[in-house]
Amino acid sequence: SLDTVIRFWSRYPQQPGIAVTRWETLHNIELVFTSIPNHWEPTGKPLPEADIVTKWLRECDEHDTCRNACFGGASIPTRLIDLRPIDAGCDPRLQFATNLRGQRVDYVALSYCWGTNMPQKAKTTTVNIQDRFVYGIPSSDLPPTLRDAIELTRALGIRYIWIDAVCILQDSESDWQSESAKMWQVYSAARCTLAASASADTEAGFPKYKFVDDLGPRSALLSVQASASNKTTQRICVSRDSDLKNHSTVLFESQEPLQSRGWALQERHLSPRVVYFCKDRLVWECRSGAAASYYPWCPWSPLMPETLRVFDAGRSSGDFINGRGWEKLIQEYSRRNLTHKKDKIHAIESLISALDRPGKDQYVAGHWRSGLPSSLCWRHEMSPRGDPGGRNPKRAPTWSWVSMDSAISFFEVSQENMQVEILAARSETFRDPVIGVRYEGWIRLRAQLKRFELRTDSTKRSSPNYHPDGWLFDSDNPTREADGYAFLDEPSGLVTDKANLQEVLCLQLGHEGSRMSSNNGRFSTILALMLAPTEQEGHFRRVGVASSVFADSFNSAAPSILTLV
Repeated sequence: SLDTVIRFWSRYPQQPGIAVTRWETLHNIELVFTSIPNHWEPTGKPLPEADIVTKWLRECDEHDTCRNACFGGASIPTRLIDLRPIDAGCDPRLQFATNLRGQRVDYVALSYCWGTNMPQKAKTTTVNIQDRFVYGIPSSDLPPTLRDAIELTRALGIRYIWIDAVCILQDSESDWQSESAKMWQVYSAARCTLAASASADTEAGFPKYKFVDDLGPRSALLSVQASASNKTTQRICVSRDSDLKNHSTVLFESQEPLQSRGWALQERHLSPRVVYFCKDRLVWECRSGAAASYYPWCPWSPLMPETLRVFDAGRSSGDFINGRGWEKLIQEYSRRNLTHKKDKIHAIESLISALDRPGKDQYVAGHWRSGLPSSLCWRHEMSPRGDPGGRNPKRAPTWSWVSMDSAISFFEVSQENMQVEILAARSETFRDPVIGVRYEGWIRLRAQLKRFELRTDSTKRSSPNYHPDGWLFDSDNPTREADGYAFLDEPSGLVTDKANLQEVLCLQLGHEGSRMSSNNGRFSTILALMLAPTEQEGHFRRVGVASSVFADSFNSAAPSILTLV
């Protein structure tokens, strides 16, 4: 009934600039309630993508948070693709920042998958760069995804677009190094970023949609009074369509090609505004909300905690790091694909630059000083693509996730529960033509240490107690069951010195919870790093992590000072 709708609606105050979208279950039917702009009337006519994106851009300009979202400053990318005149079908040409100084330059950036079939003639090189500036870039040289991005940018009335294949010299290592380091400025200063989410390569192009300016078949439009004290009339769409729920979750449920690309992670987080060309809809993200094109009024969804980007909702880099945001981001990043392993840090280097707070925090080989020691609580995992991974000790210290070629996950252990004192942490960055970015570094800390026996599993894999990397046993309690589960950094089959790991030194990291023992007693448990000695006295390398270790095993262990390398 209308009274029921009004009662539900009165629970939710309006947010300035964000249309309210809420859902309730009534008589076992899930209903979605969405506020509708008073100026919108359904026409039933086709609705071009450019009209929808233009509407989003204008509405985003009214968001207080979004007006201050560009942290790239007034910098202009070294090169841009010039589409002038934007209303003509002439070939675009390359333009240089040196010719644009003193001008206001709005531009669009493109985020996309290269795939394996990027045409050589589409790339800008030291050979053709001058011709592309003087004579232009033949549209026939560009693959469909790039052409579609240029066509939409023109339809938006924006003169410039940045595309890496065209704006970075593809045969110059020095130019690539220089320009890749500036990507945080490129994406953060863009008017918006177009993301070819559903396209696996450049031949796919943008999906072709048929949007109509009308209500959906499972929706009804109602006019209600805002409240008993507020006589203003509000228009509400009541729908049974779950697609109206929250648009910011669509990307992570769709698993489209771009969402598995390593480089695209920082492009998403650094861009103040992103338009995703998904398989069946457009999805919008900005610092204030999300929207989708399934319905013509494009209702705005509030940001969801699980999908927040680094600087969304006005968050600072300190808020992000201290809220365990860095660990969540790295966990997601480690599951994405990189064509070249040497790009492991290159692909998030711009995020690191954007988060850096000189004098307030310290970046240490993939970690932040303020996030230690809890960010050491990671474990190796099989990647979604089935690659078992392994460690590359030449890339980073063993305590850093950067040293791993596999997916990783972090244990949920708060800083307050840490039993480790970080005394000092240092790292140096080097650039290697084979490895890419390489870190050398160490962490000096004070913690309790204890030796455990590592017993590998001998039971059948079908056993419910099967654990592939084995268990830890406390030699001081020979009659007690296994003290904890071992997670080796390298898969069992890749460990070449397993014979030397029959006894491991464990460093107590922090309390993680509790566990029942075989005699039904409940004991506090801790998370521990598994270490092996190096040739240098007092220096240890990480070989794994242990979970659910009985905390009382460390009762007799005296604190020690050691160095992790």
